[in-house]
Amino acid sequence: MTLYEFNALDEAEQIEVIWDSPNVGERNDGDYKIKLFQIDSFYVETYRHIEHDVLKRIRSFSSIDQLQPYIGQIDISNL
Repeated sequence: MTLYEFNALDEAEQIEVIWDSPNVGERNDGDYKIKLFQIDSFYVETYRHIEHDVLKRIRSFSSIDQLQPYIGQIDISNL
């Protein structure tokens, strides 16, 4: 799947793809728990409101520069 194909999916379809993908990192930012998933050649972050336990945002990207907050968590041993 490409980033473009993922972005063309509706939210329910995106969530289905995300949950079948490896979780490669997570972090907290304010009121949100952000989880990072790898899907083929791109990444997806899910933003879940901690207090209300509600998914608020899905953000996809392919730039490795945006992986900076996860650098210490990502296992690159298989690369």
